[in-house]
Amino acid sequence: MDKILALPPKTRVMLLAPVVRRQKGEFRDVIERLAREGFVRARVDGEFVELAADTRVKLDKKRFHTIEAVVDRLVIDNKIRVRLGDSVETALRWAKASCSRCTKRR
Repeated sequence: MDKILALPPKTRVMLLAPVVRRQKGEFRDVIERLAREGFVRARVDGEFVELAADTRVKLDKKRFHTIEAVVDRLVIDNKIRVRLGDSVETALRWAKASCSRCTKRR
């Protein structure tokens, strides 16, 4: 969390929770569970997808896939400490003790 807070102000951060890492399968149940639990977006094999109730994510069950839930999207400033802490905790819970981030400077 301190590494994220140490980023320059106005840096955009996306906190991700890897829930599937290089495994074969369709993972319909994983995608549906993420949507049901309130996640709005996920990164599936490097592409961001919306997790709307009527959206189907079609995956080839014979290929390896990586699925990461987008836990939060933040802009770094000195007011996000509590929100970031909650988001990191959520990411760690979903990913079983691991989380990652994407950053984009403004």
